[in-house]
Amino acid sequence: DIFDTVLIATGRKSDTSKLNLEKVGIKVNKNGKIICTIDDRTAVPNIYAIGDCVEGRPELTPTAIKCG
Repeated sequence: DIFDTVLIATGRKSDTSKLNLEKVGIKVNKNGKIICTIDDRTAVPNIYAIGDCVEGRPELTPTAIKCG
């Protein structure tokens, strides 16, 4: 796959509220976690999410590193 943009953020709490994810069609739960498929795809083709910001994933740095 070829990517033209990668967004990375660090921190202890997923703060996705100011990213306007819903505006582009990315679905989030009530806590702001991004809803993805098992292979890290969001509801929008070509947009993936990994790590602590994804609903149902362990909040551990190695989880994000493995996915990345």
